[in-house]
Amino acid sequence: MQFWTDIIQTAQLGTDKRLPAPPAGEPLLLEPVATIHNNAATDREEKFLQAAALAFNYRQSGILPARNTLPAVLSAPEEEDALCSPAAHQALKDILTFESAGLLTLWLRLAAGKKRLARPEVLPALLNTGLHQRPLRPLIEPVIGRRGKWLAQFRKEWQLTAAEPDDETWEHGTPQQRKPVLLRTALSDPAKALQWLQDTWAKETAASRTDLLKDLPAEMFATGLPWLESLLQDKSRKVKDEAIKILQKIPSSSVLRFYQDLLKPLIRIGTEKTMLGFSSRSTLNIDVPETFSDSIYKLGINKINTSANKNNITEAFMVVYQVMQYIPPEWWEAQFNATPEQLFDLFSASKTAEPFLPAIGLAVGKYRNEAWAPLFTKDETQYYADILPILPRKQRDAYLIGNFPHSGVQIIRYLTEEQEEEWSPEVARVVLKHAANNHYNYNRGFYNKFAHLLPLQIAGELEKFSPDDEYSKKGWSDLSGHILQLLSIKGQALQSFHTINP
Repeated sequence: MQFWTDIIQTAQLGTDKRLPAPPAGEPLLLEPVATIHNNAATDREEKFLQAAALAFNYRQSGILPARNTLPAVLSAPEEEDALCSPAAHQALKDILTFESAGLLTLWLRLAAGKKRLARPEVLPALLNTGLHQRPLRPLIEPVIGRRGKWLAQFRKEWQLTAAEPDDETWEHGTPQQRKPVLLRTALSDPAKALQWLQDTWAKETAASRTDLLKDLPAEMFATGLPWLESLLQDKSRKVKDEAIKILQKIPSSSVLRFYQDLLKPLIRIGTEKTMLGFSSRSTLNIDVPETFSDSIYKLGINKINTSANKNNITEAFMVVYQVMQYIPPEWWEAQFNATPEQLFDLFSASKTAEPFLPAIGLAVGKYRNEAWAPLFTKDETQYYADILPILPRKQRDAYLIGNFPHSGVQIIRYLTEEQEEEWSPEVARVVLKHAANNHYNYNRGFYNKFAHLLPLQIAGELEKFSPDDEYSKKGWSDLSGHILQLLSIKGQALQSFHTINP
């Protein structure tokens, strides 16, 4: 009411300035206020107080209460799936208390696999976890059920999947928003992602073109190889470089054909007599020239300064080494009509070819060649991290354990960042023995994150990993107690879902 606002302002400024204006918006007050103002028997202060008393009582007796215009809140809908058991619920509460991302990942996958929902009491905690840990959102959504989605409507940040459609984001989003959408679509619908890229290409700057090409999977260009190869004529050197990186992964590309044509004249399969001269055997020789044309450096080969090396490695040798990293192993088989075993032995026995064996190992990893991968576990002079995902489980574990003394940190990084399956007891023992002696690097946060990878049976062996010096022994004693608690929770989670049929 404007009249009441005028009264407040007059009270603040004083009656010497002015009296409240007649209430034009309140017709019922016009006559009483006029009578007060026209009363010559009262002073200005008395007139103000009388007008204020009149307005106050008018407001108190006549004003209507505010109305709630928000829609009525409906009750949460009934769930379709069953809630998890009390034991599983307790395990989840313990996991959230310990803030173990690893065990939470395990619990969420178990619950989703058995079609069980988290109980209502923990839904806010799960929604908050999804708010702060984006990678867990796809795992959280299936276990919060209808009640969780109903609850999320009261807080925008809890709406885990409330996002603009990918098509809209691609058309109107910022560069930072568009790139993840393109990568995601490249995996789920390569043809659509390729069409997006081709449609927008002419409108993009050189910088945005470069960024859009980065990290795109080669499979996306299964039907778009000619278009990708046309980018080799792009004016931007950075765009060309990104196009070459993708073409280096496509065996049928012009870049790979160029590499193969470069190698063919350098490789010779010959024969030589055995020591006694009664028989002969095949030999493989690689004749590295003194130099290459600078044109090779325009197609993804880096110019490496070899002037300070101790092994007399030439620049031409490094060119051949780099080229071999991109040649599919099947090419060698077709070129020489030989099996992987025969070719590996030929490389190993040749003075000129053996130095290039690590480059072949890198190519085996790039192309996920399961026939060649086991052969490289025999090379004790080199650790081939790229072949790990394609080795059989037992062979991979043996290879990891054998290389752990000189590549332990790299192996732990692989086990924690690239492997999701539980470690074997043998691998876990090697890792924990190393971690116990470096407990400052592998602290509670490390185990909270990766406890789901530890086998339960390792719980009874933790004392065996205790370091020799007393100071480190005390640190490991405290840490092993924490690990035991995490393993206990893991066991409870596994047991609570074990007998449930999905």
